[in-house]
Amino acid sequence: MEFCPVSMKPTAAAAAAPTGAEGVPATGRQALVESAQNLLKHIPGEASGFYLMAVDSFDNPSLGTLAVLFILGFILLVAVRWAAGASRWIMATTIGAYLIWMLVLDKGFLHAAFPNLLPDPMGLIVAVFYSTLIATLAGAGKIR
Repeated sequence: MEFCPVSMKPTAAAAAAPTGAEGVPATGRQALVESAQNLLKHIPGEASGFYLMAVDSFDNPSLGTLAVLFILGFILLVAVRWAAGASRWIMATTIGAYLIWMLVLDKGFLHAAFPNLLPDPMGLIVAVFYSTLIATLAGAGKIR
């Protein structure tokens, strides 16, 4: 793990990288799950919770069903951030996280609609990169 030489705290990049239970870098499916969870930190719980609950209500949701749930989740995401007075940067990074999450989530609408858009391991790489980038910019005070 990388540490900031001044404070000896983990750097934003090290903190955002997915790790296993013992602080060892995660691999494969576990890393994808942890990266999706890191993305969820950027998405209001109302939107992600709604989507996950709604999609789990169906045994085998069709692409049309996933599209409707995607749109409803997106509306919740925007409404929650707007009601909280989020800046344009926060709104943009939240939308970006939501779109990437939909690409890497097994039952995500974008993953179902475009299954080969981010082939393994690109979904993991994009999710880790995005999460690390946003954590770094937020930690530096560039995103408020």
